Amino acid sequence: MSEVLAVPDAPRSHATRAFRYLLGAVLGAAGLYACFASVEWPQFVASFQAASVSWVIAAAVSILLTLAVVTTRSVLFLDAGSSFRVWRGLWDAVIVGQAVNIVVPLRFGEGARVAFTCSKLGLPAGRVLVGMALERIFDVSAFAVAVLLVVLSGVSGWMPGLGENATSRALVMAVATVAAVAGLVWLVPIGARSVGKRFSPESSIGRWIEAQQSGIRSAWAAGTRPHLFLATVPLTALMTIGAVSTNLLVFRAFDLELPIVAGLALLVVLQIGTTVVSVPGNLGVFHYLTVVTLGALQVPRSEALAVAVVLHAVAIGPKVVLAAIALAGTPVKLAGPHRSA
Repeated sequence: MSEVLAVPDAPRSHATRAFRYLLGAVLGAAGLYACFASVEWPQFVASFQAASVSWVIAAAVSILLTLAVVTTRSVLFLDAGSSFRVWRGLWDAVIVGQAVNIVVPLRFGEGARVAFTCSKLGLPAGRVLVGMALERIFDVSAFAVAVLLVVLSGVSGWMPGLGENATSRALVMAVATVAAVAGLVWLVPIGARSVGKRFSPESSIGRWIEAQQSGIRSAWAAGTRPHLFLATVPLTALMTIGAVSTNLLVFRAFDLELPIVAGLALLVVLQIGTTVVSVPGNLGVFHYLTVVTLGALQVPRSEALAVAVVLHAVAIGPKVVLAAIALAGTPVKLAGPHRSA
């Protein structure tokens, strides 16, 4: 949504994205080199051979269950009905959005998810954007709580990227993000009304602006209902638990005796590290952060790299495959916009 409003700064925005992409490519290559340069290949291969396929499959299943929770929460926020058609449409939108973020970074997946949701369910873009903004508020709040739990557990001393002020930084980031998203949702209707006054309500542009305003109002009213809040909080917690469970199941596949908080700590480190830079699939960056984090827990480097490779495949593989299935079942419309005579 912020990208739509930032039209005057588009050149600088493109330059910033290009810089992040270049930085991500350089750091990704450096991360891969750092991971593989000093690896003991016999131990690396032995770690793969000793890994339990059953636990790896369980980790992949946890990814699917987490995506189902994400979809269910999206259904509640959009308030577009509870039929299987609605749920399946939002499932496809969530999958495609995450897959696009994997293959093409710089958060293009958010736009893909909006477009896919509007196409599947026929909802106005404003309504979908508000629903996703509310989701982001809950996600950032959950991340701040995760950082707080990691710090309180006493393991922040070995976590890369987190210092003594990690808790305060996480809380400041959460409050700032929530305030920014809420302010944006509040300002967009005002801006739309201001622009809408310049066009006749009977014109196509005027009708489109009115549809977005109506969608924003209905989405905000639906998404801020008290009983919806009570249902969304546990769903957001389940999403975090699902992500941590994926890490723990992969740890179990390699028979690593690590505390539960290690799975949460790795989740926090990966979210921080992969947000700063942009590279397709977080290749290299994901592996380096995992190796460094597990190395701090006395996991041998070669075994930690094997864990990183498997965890990376489990994290992105199912999403890319499911996105391909979703796109294959979606008809492509090549017709241009309809113009009345």
